[in-house]
Amino acid sequence: MELNEKERHKYEIIEQLVLGNITRKESSFELNLSLKQIDRLKKKYYQFGEAGFAHKNRGNIPHNKITIDIIEELENLYLTDFYDFNFVAFYEAINEKEKYKGKYDI
Repeated sequence: MELNEKERHKYEIIEQLVLGNITRKESSFELNLSLKQIDRLKKKYYQFGEAGFAHKNRGNIPHNKITIDIIEELENLYLTDFYDFNFVAFYEAINEKEKYKGKYDI
């Protein structure tokens, strides 16, 4: 797994700590974390290695993401049926009209 710049920096500092090149206090200062957090990162280093420093939610799709189909449908609806509305009025009209109720929960 590829680490981003911030994760790579954390990994390299903890690696230096484990190798004995720097102290816990120096690593704490460098990463701006408490000593307890440094201990947790050190434990993560031993258990998972480099992969333990990658964000766990990477690659997952957000549960509240609006699909591109709905975005295009709303855009088309705005440009055809509600062309003379501003965005706030369009939003309110969509929520009030019975035929659109529940279809576009934004």
